[in-house]
Order: sequence, then structure tokens, then C-alpha cells
Amino acid sequence: MSIFEPGQADRDLDRELRGYIELLTEEKIKAGLSPTDARRAALLEVGGIEPVKEAVRDVRRGAALDTLLRDLRYALRTLTRTPGFTLVAVLTLAVGIGASTTIFTVVNGVLLRQFDVADAARVVVVSESNGDRGLRRPSASGISIQAWTAEARSLQSLSAYLPHNVDITGNGEPEEVVANDVSREFFRLTGAQPVIGRLLLPDEFRAGSPDVALIDEGYWRLSMGANPKILGVTLTIDGKPRTVVGVVQTAWPRGTALYLPMGDTVLRPGNWSQRVLVAGRLAPGVSREAALAELTTIALAAHSTDPSPTADWAVDVDSLLDSVVGSVRRSLYILLGAMGFVFLIVCANIASLLFARASARAPELAIRNALGASRGRVMRQLVVEGLLVTLAGSALGMIAAFWGVAILRRSGPATLPRLAEISVDTRVLWFGAALSIVTGVLVSLLPASRASGWQVHEALKAGGRSTTHGRAGRAALVVAEIAFATMLLVGAGLMTSSLVNQMNIPLGFDPARVLALDIDIPAARYDRTRVTGFVDQAEERLGALPGVEAVGTARAIPFESFGPTTSFRIDGRPAPDSRDAVAGAFYTPSTPGYLQAMKVGLVRGRYLQPADDRAGASRVVVVNQAMARRFWGADDPVGTRLILPDGVRAEVVGLVHDVRQRQLTADVSPAMWVPWSQAPNPSMLIVLRTTVPDPASILAAARREIWAVDPLLPVEGRVASEMYREALGAARFNAWLFGGFAAIALVLAALGVFALVSYATALRTREIGLRMALGAREGQVQRMIVADGGRLALLGLTLGVVGAIALSRVMDAIVYQVPTRGIIPIAAAVLILGAASLLASWLPARRASRVHPTEALRWAE
Repeated sequence: MSIFEPGQADRDLDRELRGYIELLTEEKIKAGLSPTDARRAALLEVGGIEPVKEAVRDVRRGAALDTLLRDLRYALRTLTRTPGFTLVAVLTLAVGIGASTTIFTVVNGVLLRQFDVADAARVVVVSESNGDRGLRRPSASGISIQAWTAEARSLQSLSAYLPHNVDITGNGEPEEVVANDVSREFFRLTGAQPVIGRLLLPDEFRAGSPDVALIDEGYWRLSMGANPKILGVTLTIDGKPRTVVGVVQTAWPRGTALYLPMGDTVLRPGNWSQRVLVAGRLAPGVSREAALAELTTIALAAHSTDPSPTADWAVDVDSLLDSVVGSVRRSLYILLGAMGFVFLIVCANIASLLFARASARAPELAIRNALGASRGRVMRQLVVEGLLVTLAGSALGMIAAFWGVAILRRSGPATLPRLAEISVDTRVLWFGAALSIVTGVLVSLLPASRASGWQVHEALKAGGRSTTHGRAGRAALVVAEIAFATMLLVGAGLMTSSLVNQMNIPLGFDPARVLALDIDIPAARYDRTRVTGFVDQAEERLGALPGVEAVGTARAIPFESFGPTTSFRIDGRPAPDSRDAVAGAFYTPSTPGYLQAMKVGLVRGRYLQPADDRAGASRVVVVNQAMARRFWGADDPVGTRLILPDGVRAEVVGLVHDVRQRQLTADVSPAMWVPWSQAPNPSMLIVLRTTVPDPASILAAARREIWAVDPLLPVEGRVASEMYREALGAARFNAWLFGGFAAIALVLAALGVFALVSYATALRTREIGLRMALGAREGQVQRMIVADGGRLALLGLTLGVVGAIALSRVMDAIVYQVPTRGIIPIAAAVLILGAASLLASWLPARRASRVHPTEALRWAE
């Protein structure tokens, strides 16, 4: 064989060149040269044909490229001759790859992408918890922080920070933003750098130092137009003038606008505030477990003689990422797994389509084999066709993924952390590319390997029609589709039931037509008396607005926040003998109109009255049913007295329904409401119950009335019904996505059954004609064909139910009051998918049974 033949491998060329060198060497030896000299001379002579060798390689590369181009042109012609198949295959792949890439983008943006904080993988958040009380607070006491700072070796740096809302006034309309009070080590911990200006100086953390502020780069660009002259500008923050000394770039996950120096007094040992948050960076080679052990030991030693209420709290150490997204990790991985099932169904569907297409082309492929085409050559042609379909579907899928990500960012639940950070980045593009390549190879290789070996006598025996090749493989793929679809339908049923259960949770109040005005009054300008006076004036003006039927004020409202916890004991009962036995309940100051404005149902007694909200009035409280059940049992709490921490006795004058105050699905905690004047708070929410369908329509007028009392106060409006929808957002998001996945899986599985039964029915055309010629009725023929599809559906449903039972255990954490192994979602999934499979089998059976026997026999000749 010539070395210039384009199809030769490089090793064949090298073998022939070596043989040529040996011949030259022998000739040189015969000419009288020594073996060494003869070998050297032969090598020198062969070196002269190196350009020829390179030219051969060029010819081969060009021939390979020409062959590939011919394969591509032939594949395009073949695919355009069957536009129906091509369109279905491309759209199916686009759905699978687009949906998979979209969900992976969410998982990547929320769970996989680290925060842009220096060495973020080693940054941890330190918190305290009390498992016996079921409490967890992302904070630590001053004594713990000082002890860790002085003694901990597992942490390179430790910083305290305290995010809170502040008012910015004096520059146009008042604005409320998030400020972060930070300790000295914060910027070293985060690796933040100034964009302009400088960071905070050590002296600026001491009491009496000049009041300064740093601005976050994001806020500077979005709200201040990246004004380079901001340095030295004085901003009035919560009534206190502060000089801007720099703009800082940091990616701390808090949505912070301003950074303020945390005074040293905040971290003194005597300050037991539970609002101070703590973060640190692990030392090289130190694990979180080792840091937890050391920090726990140090905290126990520091609190050994500590009388504070935090002394019996345990330490927790979480990664920065876990502290932000830990609550949604399982839900997103479950959604990603569900999307994986959809993608497997898509792959099975495409592979089944390629099997059917290859079967229809059996005579052509067999004849090509008979004419001398190698099996590898035929297989390569089929793989090229499959890859072209995959490439087109992947391109459409990636375009769909960009749209899907944009939709999710707009419609995703507000409770989903890092929602604004979700975007298609390099990792997502690599994922999409890898998914496309793997899909193309998987769905093309198996049908191509089977079809490339068909022989001409088998194809010609079939009379030019589809052969039985690949039928078992297609049946297995359809069974897998039905099994995966069953699992997804069960998951969708669980998610939908969870959403319905959450929608039926009694709220304890009516959120319809309620507008809440969130107002934070700067303590620097308002004392206790002025806060009460402001509320009185604001309620009077707001109550006079057209469309407002009730007004009330509270420290916190449902789904927004809750008041602090206070301890108490019931008058007439013995004092507890230990701190763990001290009774506690949420404590919410509110004006007399609040409970009525929220339409909180009264069980017994009365609401707070205006006479209760005056100086010198007797102390009274209203309690909820959860508090009554826990501390009074079957007794009536109305008329009893509570002894509050200041020693004052307060009479329980009313019992109201339980209000879902924090999370919709959380157990209702004991709670009490006290008159506003007894505990006025500069942070408040004024509630307006309106008669208009859209409460937001009176927000502008409400702001004008507030600014008539104090023009320097930012006013943020929230519609209660929207807050309720946000509380349902995560459940609705999960149900919507699972429902979409299940719908896709149902359609694809039904199409798979329909295609397979249609294919099998076409192969049995002669048999069906003979049966009908011998007297078989249409119904008998239909039952025979439907039975074939039914057997596949039964096997797939059985496997799917087993898989659904096994996988439903991981869904316990994300469904609400739904038995994950209950019979109802499984039975519903079986009925829906079973009915769809039988319908998909009946349609080709009905068509086949209506063909006249003579036509069927003529077609089969």
C-alpha cells in the first residue's frame, strides 16, 4: 500500500519509512561501508524526504477535512428531507438543555458561586444557639467576642458587624438605607479596598472621635451617580452629621449602603446585646470543626462566672455561604435533581427518535454496508447527523436559558438568597457546552452503533419497510421515560399539596386592602415623649385621608418583623427556680387601633382602648391563644395579671387569635400586645386599612401627611397582601417549577409511548390485516395493540412508584404537612400517567383497526 494513500494512519507511514531506511542501510553495507556509517548515511538520505512526509500528512489532513465536510453536507440534506423529525428533535433538546441550564444557573448563582470576599472559602460566621429552647441567633455577646479576639488561634481575624436601617436626610427626599456598623477588623476580613478616598482609621472607632462614614460602591454608583466629589460631603444620618471619607468596594452579602465605625463600647463585656454579628477567617489548615471546638472552650471559660442571659448558649460556626443560603440548599438541589430527571427523559426521547429514524433507513444503511462502506464509516455518518440535531437544539436551548434566567430573576421568591446575583457566567456556559456534547454523544452513539451493523438481506427481507432492529432498545427507553415521569408527577403533587396547605393556614388577620408605612425615627431627634406625640399626630392625619377606614401603629407587623422577647411570670404563681423555667413571649407595643385595623379576631375580653394608652393608665396587655395554651392551659387568662421584668403588674384584658407573625409555616409563638405609650419605639409600622382595591394608590397621599408632621422622615410603603404573597413565594416557586417539569415529562413520556406503539403497529400491519380478514373486530384489534402499550406503561409506572417512594424522603424538609409517602400523590400520578399512556396507545390502535384488510395485505406485500 502506498504511503501517499490518504486513509493510511501515521504509524503505517512511519513503518514504511523505517523499512525504507533498513533497505538503504543494507545497500550501503554492500557498497563497503561499516554498519555504523551505513546507518548514518541512510538516515541522512531519508532526512531529505522529510518534506515529502510532511506533505503526505497535509494531504491526509485535507482529505479528513473534506470527508467531514461531505458528511456534514449529507447530514444536512438528510435532515432537511425529514423536517418533522428534525423540528421535533431540535425543540425537544432545546427544552431539555434550556431548562437544565436555567436551573443550574440558579444553583450556581446561589449555592456554588463564592462571595467576592477575600479568601471567601475560609470566612466563617460565628453564632450562638440554645438547642433546649429551640433558639438560634446569629450573634454573640461582648464577653465572647473579647475572649475570642484575645485567645483564639483558629481564627486569623475576627470582626463584629451590625446591619440596621438608617435615614439619610438633607439631600432631597428622605431615604432609608441599610448601614453596617463594623469593628476595626471588618475591612481586613473582607479584603475591601477603597475606590476613592480611604478606609476607616483606628482612632475613628473610639468614643468622641469625628463622625465619619464610608459609602458602598454599589450604592455610590446607583444612587449617587458615581459622583467623584462625594469625598468630604456631610450626610445627615439618623439626625447626626457624618463626613464621607471614602467609597469602598466590598461584596459582603448584606445589601449595605453605608459603613459606620462601631464604637468600642458596643463590644464591652457588660453589653449583652444579641444584635451584634460576628465573622472571622479560619487560620490556614484549620477546619470549621476545630474552630468550633476551640471557640466553644473559650466561650465556656469566659462565661464560667457570667450572670448574663447568654451564658448557657452554645457556639455555632458556619461558612459565610452556608450562613446566607443554608436554608434553601436542599430545596435547590432537589429542583436540580428533578431537572435531571426531565433531562434524562429528553435524552431517552431523542434516542428513541433516532432509533426510529435509523430503523426507517435500514435498507439504505444495509445497502451501503453491502457496497463496501465500513461499519465505522456508516456509524460516523449517523453520529454526525445526531450531533447536528444536538448542536441546533443546544443553541436554541442556551438562548432559552438566557430568557429563563431573566424570568426567574423577576418572578423568583423574595426569600431566595442572592436572587439578584443569578446570571449566566463562564461556569454556566461551560456547563451548557458540556451538557450539549455529552447529550450529542449519548443519544447518537447507541442508535448509530446498532444501525451500522445491519445486513442487506435483513433489510431487503423487510420489503423496504422498517425492521424490528432496535425495538427492544426503544421499549426500554420508553419504560425509563414513564418511570422518571412518574417520579416527577409525584414530586409535583407533593409540592402542589404543600402550597395548598400553606394557602389554607389561618393567618389570624386579614391582609386585604392594608397598607403598612415603615418609619424609623432617629433617636437623636426624638425622645420617648416626642415619639408618642408623632404617632398621635400621624394617626390623626392619616385617619382623615379619603379611603382610610382604620389606622393603627405597632412595633412589628406580620411577615415583616416581630418585637423583642420579654420575660414575665403570672401573678399568684410561685417564681421559677431556674432561668430555663422563666416564661417568655414576644412583646409588641401597639396603639389601640392596631389590632382592629389588622382585623385580628377577638376570642374573649376586649381590645386595647384609648384610655389604656394614656399617661398614668393602668398597665394592660392582650395575649394570643398560643400564649394562653402554653401558660394557662384550660384556664381563662383574661382577668389575670402578669408581672413584667420591671416589677409592674399588667392585667390581661383580651385574648385574640394566633397571628402568623414571622414565617407562615412556623409554629405560632406566645405573644402579647401592650399600649404604645407604655413602650414607644422609634422603629414603627403604621397600618392603614383602606376601602380602595389597591392600597398602594394612597401611598403618595400618606407620605405627604407624614412629611407634614416631619419632612425629614423616609417612608416606605408595603401592601400586606403582597407581603402575604411573598411569604408563599418559596412554596409557589417550588410548585411552579415541579409542575412545569412534570408537564414536560408527561408530554414526552406520552409521545414516547405513542411513537413506539405506532412503530410497532406499522411492523404488524400484515398480521393485523390477516386477523381482520379472518373476522377479528376493530375492538379486538385495538385491545391487542393497547395491551402492548399498557404493558410498557405498567412496567414504567411500577419502577416509577418504587423510585418515587425512595426519593420522596429527601422532600420532607421542603413540603408542609404533606405525607411524602402518602397514597394520594402516588395514586394521582399513576392515574394521570397511566391514562396518558393508554390514550397514546389507543390513537395508533384506532388508526390501524380502521384500515381495510385488503389495503393492509397489499401494503405488506
